[in-house]
Amino acid sequence: MTVLSVDLGTSNTVAVLSQEGRLPRVVEVDGSSTMPSAVFAEHGELIVGREAERRARLDPASFEPNPKRRVDEGTLLLGTQVVPVTDALAAVLRRVGDEVRRQLGANPDEVRLTHPAQWGPVRRNTLLSAARQAKLGGELILVPEPVAAASHFASFPGQSLEPGQALAVYDLGAGTFDVAVVGATRQGFVVLAEGGLADLGGLDVDHALLEHISRQAAGRDPGRWADLMRPTRTEDRRAQRALREDVRVAKESLSNHPQTDVPLPEPFEDVLVSRAELESLIRPNLMRSVELMSSTVKAAGLTLDGLAGIYLVGGSSRIPLVATLISEQLHVVPTRLDQPETAVALGAHQLPKASLGLRTEDLAGTFSKASAAATTHMPSPPRPQPQQQPVPPPQQRPQVVSPQPTPVAPQPFYPQPQPMPQPMAWQQPPMPYGMPMRGPSNAMAYVTAGLFLVVSVLTLICGFINTDSSPEVDDSFVALVGFQFTEDVTGNGDFAISASLTVGFTVMLFAGLLLTRVGVFRWILVALGAALTISYVWGLIWVIDKNGEDYLSLLIICLVLWLAATIAAAIPPTGHAMRGYQRRFATAPGWR
Repeated sequence: MTVLSVDLGTSNTVAVLSQEGRLPRVVEVDGSSTMPSAVFAEHGELIVGREAERRARLDPASFEPNPKRRVDEGTLLLGTQVVPVTDALAAVLRRVGDEVRRQLGANPDEVRLTHPAQWGPVRRNTLLSAARQAKLGGELILVPEPVAAASHFASFPGQSLEPGQALAVYDLGAGTFDVAVVGATRQGFVVLAEGGLADLGGLDVDHALLEHISRQAAGRDPGRWADLMRPTRTEDRRAQRALREDVRVAKESLSNHPQTDVPLPEPFEDVLVSRAELESLIRPNLMRSVELMSSTVKAAGLTLDGLAGIYLVGGSSRIPLVATLISEQLHVVPTRLDQPETAVALGAHQLPKASLGLRTEDLAGTFSKASAAATTHMPSPPRPQPQQQPVPPPQQRPQVVSPQPTPVAPQPFYPQPQPMPQPMAWQQPPMPYGMPMRGPSNAMAYVTAGLFLVVSVLTLICGFINTDSSPEVDDSFVALVGFQFTEDVTGNGDFAISASLTVGFTVMLFAGLLLTRVGVFRWILVALGAALTISYVWGLIWVIDKNGEDYLSLLIICLVLWLAATIAAAIPPTGHAMRGYQRRFATAPGWR
């Protein structure tokens, strides 16, 4: 008998297959144990998985990365096509079924589909309809995700759940957060209490990090950033798609590294983000999840001390702050696997078929008190007896996740958490709105620009004082701006003084470039530089005509200065000019 278990997740889909008593194995689709749940509409067909993500770069409007998250909407608008949500989910399941049939040569005898415990009959029927439409074959069975997770937890030596014991399942996936208390009985597992947050998941963490980056980058060119966030052109949609992918990769990188760079499209500079910044953004929402788990345990009539454990599943449970908050707030050390994405699919596969229909009302009174759960010692729930004793794959060893400040042994895919430094006065959680947060590169630009401004202001003051003291010039401002290259002016040296003032204005122009980098003010500087460059070209022609060789070299110097400043203002910054400062100073002792 062949059994297929499918966990159709918000972002990724995982399938597990067993055949004729063999050990269950994860089905690799396109060479990976997880397949993106994304769909792409093209010429009336739906393309799924990594190929859908690839084609999204060509036409982002025809792409839906998370069809499961829109299960209540009924239909999706993909480009110019209206696609029922059932069809989108069926396309994802059909791709899994095609791969299974390619490996087996036939349909599986039984298909188990996992779903959130909070899903009601309408959503469950939508999932069943999609599975029938995908023609997966065999008998279709629905399994609540927390029940599958508890089964997986109990399959490891030393982690079995005896009848009367209970496990809290903390499931932080891409789309939602779900928490459930699952109890073990002689017949199997049952959900005692459940809860969830629809506005908390990995995608919401991505969105919070993107908003944080927006507060730093948008000030450089608000109009361009608005086009990027609300794209109307295909190139802007492509740029936004690439940006969101880079933000997701940065979020995952911060689970293993203290800081990382987020590349931004032109003309914006790359942004350096740290784990401390990410944690300050998501800490309030993660605290909500921990509080909800505590209240869910109480709703089940249990206490935290009476639990057999807290099991972390879902890809976003890799975030170190999750384990830290649970340990700090609930004083319970949670357990997590190397690959939490596969826990639900593997657990659904290991459940006895006879236990799949259990509900809480079938077992009223079994979990009346937490003490009874902790002291009951009875045989483990029955499991199928295959030809070989099932053992977990080597990479699926359970781990106890210690709170972040506590040193633990290095673990694959989950390195030793580093103690965070004591927060300084300026390291406050960013506000949803307000002034952009300044990073190290901005600080260097401001210091440099400040020095330029001091020098230029002193130059201007000295120049105006000396010019006003000359009786031959009635109006020094006219001599400066109007460039009255007369014999009276040049003969008494006032042209040289006006040139020194021009040098001061040139320095101020460079300071303005450092301060603004991009934006409307840059084009004002370009226009001013172009006008003064033309004036100096006219002055150069006048001096040559009057044989004023004494001031020719000074005039050429001023002309070159203004021309260089104008070109520098006209060329958009590449977004990488200050990266060296950013990396050197952000990691220097005492800088952060």
